[in-house]
Amino acid sequence: MDKDHYIHQFDLGPQELKLRLLDCGRKGGEETLELKQSGLNVVPVDAERDLPKLSFQDEAFDMALCGGFLFAANEKLSDSFHIQALIELARVATEVRVVPLVNEQGQPSKHLGPVLQELQEKGFGVEVRQVKNQNNGHPLLRVWNETCKVK
Repeated sequence: MDKDHYIHQFDLGPQELKLRLLDCGRKGGEETLELKQSGLNVVPVDAERDLPKLSFQDEAFDMALCGGFLFAANEKLSDSFHIQALIELARVATEVRVVPLVNEQGQPSKHLGPVLQELQEKGFGVEVRQVKNQNNGHPLLRVWNETCKVK
């Protein structure tokens, strides 16, 4: 994946390109190396192997990006797994972005509604928004922890 496709896929702005990013994709590695060489501060994680538990400290990353694993490719995984994975990603990153939100047939994932509801009930902020690009765009999920921490 080239840098421009990555930027458009996750709707990253110029300031977000300077952040510490966690790339939580399917069998991450080679693609992330290419992104690192293009100047992005990206750490890869193999979503299939590592979720729903990650070995990073709380808020170790500014943003976690998860493409092609949750919702889209894993209709077989439970709602509970999706919720646990997103909560874990929100633990290690200030914000989580997930694409795509449709299954392999292009239909909205059966997990999306129940997962959004459960995350909101647990106090997480959630947003589904349309990302515009040359191919008419795609939906993107944002998740963040709404708990205010007083230091």
